[in-house]
Amino acid sequence: MRILTINSTLAPYFPDTCQVKNLDLSGGIVDLSKIREVKEFNPDLIFQQENLGPRTLLLGFSEFHCKKVFWSIDTHLNFFWHKIYGKNFDLLLTTQPSFVSLFKKENISSDCLMWYGLPLNWNAWESRKYSIGFAGRVNEYRTLRKALVDFLKKEFSSHFVHQELPFTQMLNFYQQTKIVVNEAIAGEINFRTFEALSCGCLLFSPGLKEDLREFFEPEKEYYVEYRDGLELKEKLHYFLNHPQEASLIARRGWEKLRANHLAPARVQKLLALTQNLEVKKTLAVEEKSRVIASFFLLKENNNFPEEDKDLENILLAGYKNAEIYCCLLELNLQHRNKLEEILYYLLKKGLYEENWELNLCASFAALFWKNRELARKFIVRYVKSNSLYKDIPKKIRDMILFWAKELIRRKQKFRIGFLFDPNKHLPRSAAECLYLLLLNNPADEEALKLLKTLLREQKGVEDKLLQLESQLSLLHPEDWRLGLDLAETNLKNFRIQEAREEFLLAWQKAREQKKEQEFWLRVKGKRGIARLVPGGRYA
Repeated sequence: MRILTINSTLAPYFPDTCQVKNLDLSGGIVDLSKIREVKEFNPDLIFQQENLGPRTLLLGFSEFHCKKVFWSIDTHLNFFWHKIYGKNFDLLLTTQPSFVSLFKKENISSDCLMWYGLPLNWNAWESRKYSIGFAGRVNEYRTLRKALVDFLKKEFSSHFVHQELPFTQMLNFYQQTKIVVNEAIAGEINFRTFEALSCGCLLFSPGLKEDLREFFEPEKEYYVEYRDGLELKEKLHYFLNHPQEASLIARRGWEKLRANHLAPARVQKLLALTQNLEVKKTLAVEEKSRVIASFFLLKENNNFPEEDKDLENILLAGYKNAEIYCCLLELNLQHRNKLEEILYYLLKKGLYEENWELNLCASFAALFWKNRELARKFIVRYVKSNSLYKDIPKKIRDMILFWAKELIRRKQKFRIGFLFDPNKHLPRSAAECLYLLLLNNPADEEALKLLKTLLREQKGVEDKLLQLESQLSLLHPEDWRLGLDLAETNLKNFRIQEAREEFLLAWQKAREQKKEQEFWLRVKGKRGIARLVPGGRYA
């Protein structure tokens, strides 16, 4: 079997029965059909691994009648373009189990291929130099990480060590550390998970839904879950005082990694998944349009290497599907005449009337220039073509809320990893719609409450949730329910003292309003803040 790997760290681990050729591409749009050595190699399988530096987008697949697989490594930050680019492949693999179903909803064949660990030796627990460690950069852009590191420095000053290190030195640091505390951008299974596991550490990780539990049993193999700062503090104290139990859990995880989670195991799973993989037919024009749309989104997000490209000519040169029209609208957002020319053309030709994303972009493109009637036309045609029984809004504020609610219904809640700028981008998620509305109407309570609901469901945005709930509590200072929510969110931001203060204040307000019974029922249902109760009533 001839396997062409692109930027793949797995290339050295394929069995001898496979003939492997690896291309290390430095980024940009690359047409494989124009690379002579690739044509001569005539692969049976093309396997591209996402590279986290300059992005590489491949063209020319229609010239190769073989299986094509893309391995999405940083799915949680790149789903916004992987869901487009991935359609050019027969199979998309992701390191995040919870994203498999999301890709399938985009009509992309998908499965999970986790990241992997390193075959490092066990370092005796008692010989390790550091009790608690964290390796990673801390800056003003990662406010939740900074809050975590500051919390650990304050609560465990004699045990905790924080360092920013290159990869090899980081592994040495982990091998000298007993407990590693993890922080994830969006509740993902990150590289730190496998790095700490490879080094035989006991990992403390924020709750990762069911993703990591599919592979390891918490508090029995490798890792300990925590929901908030108070639980982290309590569990760290426990395992610092029970080193044998901590060492045993860490050792079990390290042994399981060596048995099931090294690079050769990932290669075996890859080969098994591709054994009966059906090769789909893709037209060259469709393939190119997806690459162009992906390129545009990456360029807009400032993470594509090529500079000074004539984006409009690139977009116009390809097959214009709904995704390309969305890009053209965004590109011409500052040019009203060109923008409205495209919008009226879409209406006149009745193009993609049922497509939620194009109607969304078109509606907001019209609203950018305060053209309510034009924006409303795209809502009308979307509602009719999808047989939705909804009132058509007339005010700009109501149009924005219409799209926010519709995106929530469609589970398009966030576009994590995309740096949304309302002056140059069109919103494509419910959170972006609500952010846009609140820019001009910061006290809009319906928008604030909708955004609060979204933020409470999404991991890694607890700092944003704290800001929003603080704003709501100022608008409704007597609402003890908001006070309880704020106490819980303070805990998730590692602010234990502030959480206690909010809890006691909410309790006082509930007593004054003769709502104490309801108060305690609500406390009982919140596992985090129940531990704040004096005397441990519900702990």
